[in-house]
Amino acid sequence: MGPKIKMLRQQKNINQEELGKIVGAGKTTISNYETGYSVPDFETLVKLADYFNVSTDYMLGRTDIPNFQKLPQQKTQQLTNNSFLTSSEKKIIKLFQQLKTEKFKEKAIKQFESYVDTLAEIELEFEELEESGPVKPDSVPSTQ
Repeated sequence: MGPKIKMLRQQKNINQEELGKIVGAGKTTISNYETGYSVPDFETLVKLADYFNVSTDYMLGRTDIPNFQKLPQQKTQQLTNNSFLTSSEKKIIKLFQQLKTEKFKEKAIKQFESYVDTLAEIELEFEELEESGPVKPDSVPSTQ
């Protein structure tokens, strides 16, 4: 937890003494928290979390999500920042996140599944055509 407190404090551009005044602790106490020599009690942990606008779970290292109220935005950022996703997959996630209600998300999933099934069939046909010889541009199946 210590390095997290230090990182959050530095992001706020305040020193240990200033943070101590905010949460009712001394500079030495804040230093001890940051070095891991001691840990804040529950009341101080809550004050720190409130000041930094993060959850206590984040402070305790139980999650990498700083603030659950910002979860949809952060979830999108985490998903789209992952290097294992292609740029096309990232675009789909961003588009999907624009939908607000589960009802419309479910409709979108059903339509997307149907569309992907159709495209997969066309892709398979195209691969079979390629295996049988050179493919002319006008022989590529149309989606319309």
